[in-house]
This record gives sequence, structure tokens and C-alpha cells, in this order.
Amino acid sequence: MVPSRRGARLPIPEIAVAALIVALLVLCALTFDRYGFSSDESNGLIRARNILGFFTSGGVDTAELTRVRPENFYGAMADVLALWIERLFPAVGHDSRHLVSALFGVLGVYYTWRLGRRLGGRWTGAAAAGLLAFTPMWLGYSYINLKDIPFATALIAASYYGLTVMGDDERPRRTTLFGLAAWCGALGTTKLTGVLLLAFTVAVLLVFWRRQAGSRPVRVLARRALLGAGAGLVGIAIFSIAFWPQLYLYSPWQTIKVMLRFLDYDPWRGRVLLDGEFFDQNHVPAAYLVTYLLITMPLLPLALYVVSIPLALMNRRIAVLGAILLPPAFLVVQFLTQAQVYNGFRHFLFTVPFLCIGAGYGLVTLGSLGGKSLPRLGAVAAFVLFAGWSTTTMVSLFPYQYSAYNALVGGVRGAENRFYIDVWRTAEREALQRISDQLPGGSERADVYACGAPINFDEFPRLRPVRDPKLPVDYFVRLPRCSLTNPEGFEVVGEVRRQGVLFAAVLRPQRSN
Repeated sequence: MVPSRRGARLPIPEIAVAALIVALLVLCALTFDRYGFSSDESNGLIRARNILGFFTSGGVDTAELTRVRPENFYGAMADVLALWIERLFPAVGHDSRHLVSALFGVLGVYYTWRLGRRLGGRWTGAAAAGLLAFTPMWLGYSYINLKDIPFATALIAASYYGLTVMGDDERPRRTTLFGLAAWCGALGTTKLTGVLLLAFTVAVLLVFWRRQAGSRPVRVLARRALLGAGAGLVGIAIFSIAFWPQLYLYSPWQTIKVMLRFLDYDPWRGRVLLDGEFFDQNHVPAAYLVTYLLITMPLLPLALYVVSIPLALMNRRIAVLGAILLPPAFLVVQFLTQAQVYNGFRHFLFTVPFLCIGAGYGLVTLGSLGGKSLPRLGAVAAFVLFAGWSTTTMVSLFPYQYSAYNALVGGVRGAENRFYIDVWRTAEREALQRISDQLPGGSERADVYACGAPINFDEFPRLRPVRDPKLPVDYFVRLPRCSLTNPEGFEVVGEVRRQGVLFAAVLRPQRSN
């Protein structure tokens, strides 16, 4: 800490976090409309429209909502918020989805700071927030993933309030209970199984918290558990009215079926890519998730996370061990249950904030060794270098930061054709812009095949989407997720590349001589 002239300590960690949050909000305002729409966003938009249609019909139009099918299993909390913004401010258009998603990403950084500060101290919270904000996977997904980012943020926020309710010696404040209710509502109306995940998370955090703070009578913990559970259930009940009315339209068995389906999402049919090989959904290698975590997370947070465990044990900071051990615990559960995973690491984004809390603790602890200034300077230098590397990487990949890979596979260039590049096919929007720019003036229209999200076409009225690649078209957009080779009879007339790696190719039929 740096003392002020009056002898009081300047709140440097809090100032740093406040500056970081402001910078993220400015970045959000400047760039949220630059991202392509992911292959899942069309379904999210349909879900939101169905829910708003239900309300505008006075609760009469239930035909779509009552169908027990995968499209209705997800809650639509973030989707509905985005659609409300789109209808209130039509000029924003579908980009309201990326605005809402990005704001949830910023809230995830904020609550990572709060939970990290509670478990490991002020500097741990600040370091954790900084590491998360400069993680390309988190920042990139924050703009395009309206399911997993809000889910991860709701989990870290609800975990913070849940631990506060269960762990504090004094009676919980009303604001704490309100926060727990609100974030439980947000969590449950994004993915209903998040409630089970939250219970496990708070239980693990509480065990280690009480181990350090001292035990409490079982009756006190039981009362707190009932209080917290009650607040959470009230939040879910209220939020479901607006964001997942299926909770009131489904039978109890149908709701249970939804939760069981989420635990192992078997309706998905497809293949996963791992080190240049494709595996079908029923034969995904056991190392799939761990591999994608190790090659997509920056190396500094990974290294700091690894050393955080022995450092916490040596310093008897037992409380922070709960957050540190949660990521491997989640991965072990997935391994034991063999729950289906695909599309890289995106389903387990909720583990990244906890990983950054551990990494933040490791950075702060190493920087305070011996109480000397040299370790502190080393820790600051390490973070600055990491932030500089991360910023450079994300700028070079923009707006596809979420496709970043670390040096273990040679970055994005080394990952090409071996691991997913733009797995969500967001480069389609930029490719369509290239086609639109090539069209001559007037009313001429073009038929375009592309395998990404249909809503990418909505801002290009002169482009007609064709969903069957066998039909004749004027242009063909090849995305690496769909095909690694160009179709026969077409020539390349444009490419979307970052760091020399192909994200999309624009082709048109070859002209006969």
C-alpha cells in the first residue's frame, strides 16, 4: 500500500478495479456492434420472440413454449433482455444481443473481484479481476455467447452472495438476500441445472471458509441454508415469469426431464475436433476438456494457478483453496459422469473465474515473498507483460478473440486444422459484408450459401440465404467449422484472415472460358 499524506492508505486495488471496469465498459460501447452472430444465436432469438409472443398474446399463445424439445430447454433471460433493447432501440438491431452479453462479461469480472477479495484479500480480488479481463477466451466469448457468459457470471455472483449468507457471523443483510435471489433467478433462467451447480459450489466454498474461520453450530448453518435456499427459489420463481415461463407450463416430470437432459445433452449430434482428428459425439476422448483448457488459457494464469495450491497450504489461507479446487472438481465430475461436451471449452467457461481467483492469489503471494520490493516489482512486471501480450493478441484477432490459442500449440497458426478456429462461425458476418461490397449498385440481389447463423443475413437485404450447398448460388461462404476444403467448381474471390489464418473464404462459381 502507498500511504497518503494524512497517513491513510490509498485504496489502490479498488481504484485499479474501478478503472478496469470503466475501461471494459468503454470497450463494450465502442465495439459491441463489430461481432458476427454465432451459430446458436438464431435459436436464442427465436426463444426470446416466443416468450414475448406469449406475453403479448395475454398468455394465450403457448403452442411453441409447451413443446418439450431442446430449443425450449434453455432459459432465455439474456435473450429476452436483448430483444427488449432491440425493440426499444431499433437502430441497435440484433447487436443488442452482443451488448447484453458483453455487459454480463463485465459483471463477471466485477464479481470475480468481489469473491476473490473475500477469499484471498483485496489484492487477490484485484489480480483475479485483471487476469480474467485479459483472458482472450473470456473477453472474446463475452461478446458472442449469450448463454455461457451470463451463466458463468450468474454462478460466480450467486456463489459470492451464497457464501456471504452461509459464512458470515452476523445476520445476512437484505441487500445480500436480494442479490442472492436475483442472481439465482438469472442462473436458473439461463440453465435450470445451474441451481445444482450453485449448491455444489457454495458447499465447497463454505467448507474451506469455515475451516479457516472456525466451525459453527449445525443448527445455525441449517437456518442459513434454509434462508439462502428460500431466497434463491423466490428469485427463480420471479425471474421465470419473465424469462422462462415454461416452468409454469411444464408438468413437474417435464421439468425434471429438462434438468436430466442438461446433465448429459444427448440431442446434439456431431463431431468434435481434437489435434487434427474428428471424433463423433459418443466417443469424445477423456482428455478433451482438459486439452482445450490447457491450450486456450494464457500460460501465465495457468502457471500461477498451479503454484497457488502449495502457496495457499503453506500460508494457511484455507478459504481460497475452495475456489482453487473448484475447476478440477468440475472437470472430475464431467470425467466420471462422461457428460457430453463439444465446441471446445465453452460449456465450462464458468470455471475460468475460479481459476483466475487461484491465479490471482498465486500472483499476489509470490509478489509479497519476504516483504521485499523486488518480488513486488516482479509480480507487477509479470502482469504488465501478460496484459500487453494479451492485448496484442486480441487486437490481432479482433473480433475473433475467443479463438486465441497459447504457445503450447503455437498460437492460432499452430492450431489451424488441428483445433477449432471460430467454432461459432461468427466470421460469416464479415464474409457477407465482403460480398455485399462486391455487388454492383442498383437492386441486383445474390443467392449466398453459408453455414453460419441465419440472422447474419438480416442486415444485408440484397443477399438471399441458401441453406442447401447443393443448390446453385452466386456466392459460397466456406467456414472452417463446416468444411476444411473449398467446393469444386468455385474460385476464391475474398478471404477473412487473422494472423494469416483463414476464418472464412468467399467463393463464386468459376466462369467458363
